[in-house]
Amino acid sequence: MRGAEAVTAYLARHRVEELVDEAVNDAVLADSPQPIAHIARFLARAAGIELDEPVANGGGAPDRLAPLGERGGEERASRHEAHSELRLDELTADEARLAAVLINAGQQHIFAEWPPEQVDAGKKRAFFASVLALDRSYPGGLGAYLENGKKLLKAAQLGHNPLDGWVPSPPDAESGARLLPGSLEYDELERLGVEQLGSVAFVIPAGGMGERLGYSGVKFGLPAEMTTEASVLEVYAQYILAFQRLAARARPAKAPITIQLALMVSHQTRPGIEALLAANGHYGLAPEQLTLLQQEEVACFADSGGRLAMRDTYALETKPHGHGDVHFLLHTSGLAQRWLSQGLKWIVFFQDTNTLYLATLLATLGVSEKLGLDMNSVCVPRKAKEAIGAMARLTHSDGRSFLASVEYNQLEPLLRASGKGADVNDTVTHTSPYPGNINELVLRLPAYVAALNYTKGELHEFVNPKYKSGEDGSPLSTFRAPARLECMMQDFAHSLQDRLKGSKVGYTMVPKELGYYPVKNALQAAAELSARGIPPMGAASAEAAVYHAYGSMLRVLGCKVQQTVEQVYAGVRVDEGAHIVLAPSFAPSMAALREKLLAPSEVHISQRSTLVVDGENVTIKSLNLDGALVVKVAPCASLHIESLEMHNQGWSFVPLSHAELSSGAVREEERIRGYRVSRGEELRILLTEPGRWLVVKNQLVREKPGAADAR
Repeated sequence: MRGAEAVTAYLARHRVEELVDEAVNDAVLADSPQPIAHIARFLARAAGIELDEPVANGGGAPDRLAPLGERGGEERASRHEAHSELRLDELTADEARLAAVLINAGQQHIFAEWPPEQVDAGKKRAFFASVLALDRSYPGGLGAYLENGKKLLKAAQLGHNPLDGWVPSPPDAESGARLLPGSLEYDELERLGVEQLGSVAFVIPAGGMGERLGYSGVKFGLPAEMTTEASVLEVYAQYILAFQRLAARARPAKAPITIQLALMVSHQTRPGIEALLAANGHYGLAPEQLTLLQQEEVACFADSGGRLAMRDTYALETKPHGHGDVHFLLHTSGLAQRWLSQGLKWIVFFQDTNTLYLATLLATLGVSEKLGLDMNSVCVPRKAKEAIGAMARLTHSDGRSFLASVEYNQLEPLLRASGKGADVNDTVTHTSPYPGNINELVLRLPAYVAALNYTKGELHEFVNPKYKSGEDGSPLSTFRAPARLECMMQDFAHSLQDRLKGSKVGYTMVPKELGYYPVKNALQAAAELSARGIPPMGAASAEAAVYHAYGSMLRVLGCKVQQTVEQVYAGVRVDEGAHIVLAPSFAPSMAALREKLLAPSEVHISQRSTLVVDGENVTIKSLNLDGALVVKVAPCASLHIESLEMHNQGWSFVPLSHAELSSGAVREEERIRGYRVSRGEELRILLTEPGRWLVVKNQLVREKPGAADAR
């Protein structure tokens, strides 16, 4: 008899143990009632031998292997064989590989409920097709996802902070800038920003549906405000068109520019977004300046052991991987590299329900250019412990130092662990020294592409399981709802600073009133937050913020706009003032708005008023408004308001009753806000024909030739 070492070497040389393990796994996967026969046929096939006769196994074995369920009887076999039998030798290479990946990762439960006979072959094929999509959409494939998931789930179960070992400190002043709209410095930053418009592209992760908010469409279709009912996507498109016109005026000798826009969509949102674009003529954008990048989902876990959750017998539970996937898609699609090859210099990221991002974008671009930043994160003043990511300087004992966003629930433990106490408001500004990141990012495209080439678009991931309460002191392991791995686009700051040594990362602080007011919560959730004194982040508060932002811009320039008063709609407290909408065509920047207001101190707007101004060729000298005024001027026409005093019934926001909120007769756009707009009396000036027009002492007249030059 040969020695043990020789036997071990022989088995290893011929992969005997490995093949036997694979054969056993395959028998388990098939739940074979004749395991010896099943294993024998598997090994014979591996050796290139076909066994045509049944192999004895106590009662015989079927004459075919059925790895996805054994046949049970000749009658059933003949009934299903023509259309539903799925044999091992019929699996594609990808299907066989994925089956092995799942089994080797301990996911045998996936196949436990599959019928033992050869039925549902089409559903089984569909299962493997969906798993193949998951495999191809994740860096490293499904096996890497499962391995990463088990590590992160274990760390979460043990309560590990992924930033353990890092010490936070407030971001250093020299790494950023604080914007003061109306100041000379702000004007200069906007001027620098306008110079960059010829080399910028925009990217918006738009994977969200509005169902959680009580809105059946895509979030992009939500009205940014109910005064004009312009959708979020429409407002973004209007800004891009206005930026193109600004760039053309700034460089008259050069060819007009076309600003590129990429939208990250999901399989759920793509049809709705495509329908919005088609129904509205792409909102004036050229189809060739739009790119849709489709994000795939990732599998969900059912427990801390990493067991995959099932939607049904033949489908895994899946959810989006997070907006961080946008970097992976920009890399794998080649779009970022293509933009770089076309000479673009900047790429701007922002999210899908906050139209105020673009009100200060030009100054933010100016900051990036002036400070030479490779990555610029836009921030707002943040209250201590406020549930928004915090910008911080992270320093490690090994000497590494990053400027990055830290999740609010990680910041406090890091501060305490490093002996720095807690996140508290300072006594001067009454805000935290850690400003709030609002997920508006400006990246220098050469540095961005260079980092992508290293990382392939991969980001640090996290998992946020919601555990069921442990019984009898048992450890937390089962989830209330399936959890998946996630990634966030702002975490690219880690990749950039880690991979590109010497890269310069900074931040821009914008005033709170021009900052972050997304639509994240349904009406009831917003009301509950409002009752606790927490920003509600609902549709009503986001809309009020739009009006307040435009009112603040007018005040900064010297206009007399009455202050807001508190209103409550379905339990949501908002600061409501004049309902002012300054379309991007009229005011794409503070500098443009200043040019349109010839005598700001002569502009008076009451708190109950509604003002809409839409048109690039509109100027205002004297306006006294107590009511509703809507001005819309086509590009072929111009309007100068020399003197207009208007008092009328105006428009009002009417709270919805409990009965109306419960009624299907109320529009979704109104129900999610808790009010409707009652359009009473108004003055409407609509100019669609070519010509110069003038309002003098409340009279609209055609302007005489040369009058505009005299102003």
